Amino acid sequence: MPLNKQQRQDLIRRIITEKKISTQFQLLQELRKLGYYNINQPTISRDLREIGVIKTARGLGPPCYNLAIDSQTITMANFRNKFKNFVQDIRHTGNLILIITLPGDAQGVAKVIDKANFKNILGTVAGDDTILVVVDKPGNVKKLLKTFNKARFG
Repeated sequence: MPLNKQQRQDLIRRIITEKKISTQFQLLQELRKLGYYNINQPTISRDLREIGVIKTARGLGPPCYNLAIDSQTITMANFRNKFKNFVQDIRHTGNLILIITLPGDAQGVAKVIDKANFKNILGTVAGDDTILVVVDKPGNVKKLLKTFNKARFG
């Protein structure tokens, strides 16, 4: 059954969120595995541009497609995806949380944290592979660590 444009773009979003896709050809293959043979490369190229997909580094592997995060509210699936795929370690002291990511991924993870609008986070500072999360008071750190680790480990 052919997909309309919205259904096709939703499917592309899902594939990019769930799998490491680094080329349009890989994305086309994933769509064909799902039985969608009537989609071509120019259509995928247009859809990626319209959706706002970007390529980001993932450690030592090739850059992969990711959904650009804009002013929309972050879904829990996006939040979990970022933590599961990019966060390597989480440490804390006092009212500070330090999140270690794969090289090049700290800013994307920090943006997800910022867009999630946690009431007890005053702000984040991101480098290349490290994020400093400033929490309003030390008593709220444990709750945030639980949320972050749940997203990271499922």
